[in-house]
Amino acid sequence: MSAGKKDEMILYFHKYDFVGGVIGGNLATMYNAPEGYNQLKAIGGMFGFDGKDFSVHSCYGLGKRGCGDMYGSAKSKIIKAQGRSF
Repeated sequence: MSAGKKDEMILYFHKYDFVGGVIGGNLATMYNAPEGYNQLKAIGGMFGFDGKDFSVHSCYGLGKRGCGDMYGSAKSKIIKAQGRSF
């Protein structure tokens, strides 16, 4: 996650990733989604209500097949750490 640097993080977040976006407050790096897909469907997918074996939150981290087809290629963003330095 840090590419070997203490003051950087590499983020991969989809716009419908409730955990990374809403809870974590991170900016999205990926925006593709099937037609009709929305935040409510993404939340349901986190609990397996959509019948898939991955959610928009776990898709790329688990390396599941079909993630790219469904949500597009994973795109990252490097951000600088803020706050105290250890």
